[in-house]
This record gives sequence, C-alpha cells and structure tokens, in this order.
Amino acid sequence: MKSGTELVKVGFKAFFENAAEDLEKLVEMLKLGKFMQSRAQMKSVTQSINYVTVALLPILTALFEHIKIHEFDVDLLLDDVQTVRVCWERLAEPSPGG
Repeated sequence: MKSGTELVKVGFKAFFENAAEDLEKLVEMLKLGKFMQSRAQMKSVTQSINYVTVALLPILTALFEHIKIHEFDVDLLLDDVQTVRVCWERLAEPSPGG
C-alpha cells in the first residue's frame, strides 16, 4: 500500500501529464490551422482555448507558485522532473504566428 506522499505524487504526475497533453494538443491544432477548416473544428479549438486560458493556466500557475512557496518541489516533483518540464515547455512555447 502506498503512503500518503506517494499517492499525492502519483496524482500530481497524472495531472501534469494530462495538462501537458492538453497544451500540446492545443498548440498542434493552432499550428495546423485546424480552426479554419469547419465550424465544428472552430468550436472545438475555441473551447480548448477557453479551457486552457480560463482553467488550466491559472491552476498550473497557482500550483507551481504554491509548490515553490512551500518548497515542496524537491519532495513532490524531483522524481518527475521530466513530466513537469514537458508541461512547463508547453506553457512556454511561443504562440503560432507570434
């Protein structure tokens, strides 16, 4: 049976992996110009942009700030630096066309 700390690490790892995947999918949609192909695809991209800007980015920002302030980074993230790095790189990528 896993300890509380291990369960938290597993949960965070899954969250960061999913967040990185969401960010990567949005960047790919924008790079490929999928929002220009049909009304349905435009709606999908619009929903993705709204989700990322209204929900995901503020959550990630608050989470990273909380982790930094309380110095949980070593205990919580050290084993999963690659996962967090991928998520962070998706956030830091320049926007398409800009």
